Amino acid sequence: MTHTCEAVPWGLLSKILGGGDPMKNPKCALHGFMPIFVLMMILSGSSWLMAKDELIISSVDINGDTMTLFGEFKIKPGKSGKGGGEDGIVVTLNGGILLFELVDENKIEAMLPFDLEPGTHRVAVCKEKDKECPNLGKHQEGNQIDVTIGSSSTGGEPGEPGEQGIQGIQGIQGIQGVGLPGTNGTNGTNGINCWDLNGDGEGTIATEDVNGDGAVNVNDCTGPQGLIGETGPPGSGAANPCSGDESLLADGSCVDYQTLIDNLAARILPLTQKTVFVTRATWTGNLGGIAGAHAKCQTAADGPTSIVPAGTYLAWISLRDGTSPSTTFTRSTTLPYGLPDGTRVANNYADLTDGTIITPINKDEAGIPFANPNQNLVWTGTKADGRRDGWNLHPAKTCLDWTSQDHNHQVASFHSNNIAHGDNNDNGITGSIIKTNLNWTQFLTIGCDQQFDPRFGHLYCFQQ
Repeated sequence: MTHTCEAVPWGLLSKILGGGDPMKNPKCALHGFMPIFVLMMILSGSSWLMAKDELIISSVDINGDTMTLFGEFKIKPGKSGKGGGEDGIVVTLNGGILLFELVDENKIEAMLPFDLEPGTHRVAVCKEKDKECPNLGKHQEGNQIDVTIGSSSTGGEPGEPGEQGIQGIQGIQGIQGVGLPGTNGTNGTNGINCWDLNGDGEGTIATEDVNGDGAVNVNDCTGPQGLIGETGPPGSGAANPCSGDESLLADGSCVDYQTLIDNLAARILPLTQKTVFVTRATWTGNLGGIAGAHAKCQTAADGPTSIVPAGTYLAWISLRDGTSPSTTFTRSTTLPYGLPDGTRVANNYADLTDGTIITPINKDEAGIPFANPNQNLVWTGTKADGRRDGWNLHPAKTCLDWTSQDHNHQVASFHSNNIAHGDNNDNGITGSIIKTNLNWTQFLTIGCDQQFDPRFGHLYCFQQ
């Protein structure tokens, strides 16, 4: 028996799609619902079909050396399912690539060059379609905006002088001078034959025995008083030559009480923590190898301005062969790691290498913080777990084991999730002194000649 699916009008959708009535003829059910199924598939995929890239700069904020972009920064997922991010977006200034961090889909923070001239500059955000986009400086797709940086307009009239500040406290009194011992006075001259009172050349007891000892000699002479000699040196009971704010040491020198307190604290601090600091000085990627890096840390710790405890200090740095803090450091299991002022960085070595630290390592060997810390980067070549940086088949970025200051490789790349983006072997991994996540040691890859900024190239130093 043959069943015919007639176009019975059982609803508006059936009229449009020409399906039979499945209630009157069950054999037509599949025929009737097939157009509905196709329509549902089209509607459910519309959101994917309508997805598009959004790179829109709404506004720009300049704060010192940091430029913040606000807007929409989203890239349509590709066939692989990967979305946008630092991998797919390029930020340029006048066609040159900037270092930046994609904070979220509505905010980008970029680092301005330290030698940027005041004036109007073109800022652009584009989609990086291939490896040539950053080098060509062309924006096949993207959004751009002109911003004025460092206006050259003249300032206003000088303000009125401020009130005089309060008088400073009186300085410590200087050490009392010590005079040289005086010379002894000369003896008075003896009288010529002082005993010969009558000048006859003979001693007459009856008339010339002045002292009555039964003899006439020099003991009977009373010549004129001799000159008084100069004052001699003070005896052992002399007054303390030090001032009221000083103490007399066994060697006769004076030292102020604050120095005594500081020296005492320096002896106590090593008993409570392992001290960590970042060097005030910076270098290119040619550190003289790992031995040179360690020597630079020790020199900073022993320097005249250093306040860190005496001891052995090693650089937080790694080599391509796997030499790293995980193999060279004495791992503290009981004492915490702390800054020169005692601020705690990590509870022990295991806490130091678990991916985060308690506070940034942002003070130098004198305990002084940096004026603009977001611009200071530290050579490390080391991951947050204390081992050398490197992933899959790519070698570590160590400036040829810290012996190169080559300027040929000038592509900086951002690090996240323990993955270094970039393939140039003669670059160096750096950490940021404002970070407490893994970026404290694994933040940016830069050229070994510090080509972006001379403030790059510090060292982290750890007491062993």
